[in-house]
Amino acid sequence: MTAAFPDNGFPATENWRPSRHGGNITLWLDCACEGPNRVTRRVLDELGELLDVFATHMPDVVIVRASRAEGLADGMSPEDLCDLDSVAAQELAEGGAAVLDRLAGLPCATVAVMHGRTLGTGLSLALACDHRIGIDGMTCAFPEICLGLHPFMGGAVRLTRMMDPVEAMQMMLAGTPLSDARSKSLGLIDALVPECHVTEAVRAAVERRLDRTESLRTAAMRLGPSRRLSAGRLRSEAERVTPYAFYPAPCALIALWEEHGFDQGAMQLAETKSFARLAQSDVARNMSHVARLRAGLEVRNQDPIRSVHVIGADRNGAAIAAWIAAHGVRVTLEDPSLERLALGVRRTARLCDEAGCPEAERRAALDRLIPDAEGHGRARADLVIVAGDDNIAERLALHKDLADGMARGALLVNASPHLRLTELAGLTRTPSRLAAMRFSDDASGLVEIAAHRQTDPRTRDRLAAFVTGLGKLPLAVMDAPVGLVERLVAAYLMEAMVMIDEGHDKRDLDRAALGFGMPVGPVALADRMGLDRCLKLFNAVTDTSDSPVASIPAWLPEMVEDGHTGIEAGTGLYLYARGEKPPVLPVEPASPDISDRLVLPICDAAASAVRRKIVSDPNTVDAAAVLGVGFAPFRGGPLHYAKKRGRVPDRLRTLAARHGERFMPDAGWGGLA
Repeated sequence: MTAAFPDNGFPATENWRPSRHGGNITLWLDCACEGPNRVTRRVLDELGELLDVFATHMPDVVIVRASRAEGLADGMSPEDLCDLDSVAAQELAEGGAAVLDRLAGLPCATVAVMHGRTLGTGLSLALACDHRIGIDGMTCAFPEICLGLHPFMGGAVRLTRMMDPVEAMQMMLAGTPLSDARSKSLGLIDALVPECHVTEAVRAAVERRLDRTESLRTAAMRLGPSRRLSAGRLRSEAERVTPYAFYPAPCALIALWEEHGFDQGAMQLAETKSFARLAQSDVARNMSHVARLRAGLEVRNQDPIRSVHVIGADRNGAAIAAWIAAHGVRVTLEDPSLERLALGVRRTARLCDEAGCPEAERRAALDRLIPDAEGHGRARADLVIVAGDDNIAERLALHKDLADGMARGALLVNASPHLRLTELAGLTRTPSRLAAMRFSDDASGLVEIAAHRQTDPRTRDRLAAFVTGLGKLPLAVMDAPVGLVERLVAAYLMEAMVMIDEGHDKRDLDRAALGFGMPVGPVALADRMGLDRCLKLFNAVTDTSDSPVASIPAWLPEMVEDGHTGIEAGTGLYLYARGEKPPVLPVEPASPDISDRLVLPICDAAASAVRRKIVSDPNTVDAAAVLGVGFAPFRGGPLHYAKKRGRVPDRLRTLAARHGERFMPDAGWGGLA
């Protein structure tokens, strides 16, 4: 029999709104900060104050919920974690774990209701409850591994005891969200219901109707030999993707589980010590820096773009239209060729299939893509995108014609790489609503939004919010002959071509780059991009650069002319058709003579972008390099790395003395290094 709960017996808190219904107490998490809820130390301290009340007036049921649309709660922000020393990190982990242990130890039933997203310490909070009810569409993740850390406050301990421990480890090592259905099938949530059935699901959980029995594999993992065997496999997989020398957190997490397994007390103690050790590492601080860069790119706007018209159904235009339609926005695709319009429809269907969309979503996406051979959509769209690589004179004439055919207030975007905004601005009556967008062919998720001097900041903000809403990251740049990401890629690849021409083994170059922490070597990357595309890029950089660049070897145009263009052709710099493949393991340690020649040109190109005001600040070019080029994330970006390394301009001068003027440091280094 529970004690009668007093009216107004709750202490005043900034982040929790307790409510009582009979013997049930619902703790509504409603953080004082804007945006999503975050389970910070302050939030947990206030939860501890509420638990003090329960010590004398125990409810029948405690329900943890949130009313914000984003979800139950996110974890701590990178800012909360980036500058912790070992003492502060240990106090944070121990203090938070103590509060969650008290929640887990309540003699009454506890239920977390999860909607939207639940991440990091927010998921640790949910795991401390006896039961978890998921609302349709929820997702959950432990993304700490992406910050160079692993779950703490008992998160790793509870997850490996609550569900198949190998699946739990793989979830934490990946750091990616689980869908609602996957969460249910793995047992992370006890029920998955629509919002209207939450009350009944909570009742079923309290009455123990949702309890599960332990699986055979979970029981087997209680035994040391079974756990060590699985841990060895996990360690091998992690080492291939995130080498321990660069990313110690995955192996540290595996060691926790391997050594302590189902000894909850020992594992939690080790989890706290391991977290404190990782939190003060340069890797964690640099990864937190990258996470802040990523978050800083996202833009929200109250003036959404609801309809888009794409002109040109070539490969580029069809891909843009398909991406927009697949992500929920109505798009008309204009092209006089019915065959090319069909390509856009097929591209949308393939995109949905690759994403594993249900049939209903696939049909909806196809319904949103409307072929428009005569261009009727121009006058109705909020955004008109001009794609295609047709005759430049025709493209210029088209932009001029669009001045009279677009809807009032509509934005005009150029997606053709051959046209400069400075040329187009004089052809339109509203240059303030003109910008360019460069869509990446790879999975980086970056979209460059280029402005010219007359572009209204509100235009760029609307486009950035549009890109953010479609699940990609907008990168604000000023218009230039070569895109920022492409310029950084060229700096990486062009020197590699020169080094091959000098007689360096291509494998040594790729291994040295891998040894620095690049995800793929420059030679392998050139083959992946296609040597024909690389040659066009190199020529553009050579023609437009205001400083010396690496020369294009004579053999490169010959290879392209002969059709030896890379992976798709079966033969490029590597002979794929004969079974030759790029190396996947780095040279340790990487030769500084090789790695500096490959990496420092990226740093110099980044400094040049700041000098030429292509970007507004060094952080933007660091984001472009890490998220667009793949610059070693644990190093924080080329300018962040250069600042920590120190004396990079001096090293560039040394390389210039040995290898030519192209290595002379850019004037933009003043104040950066």
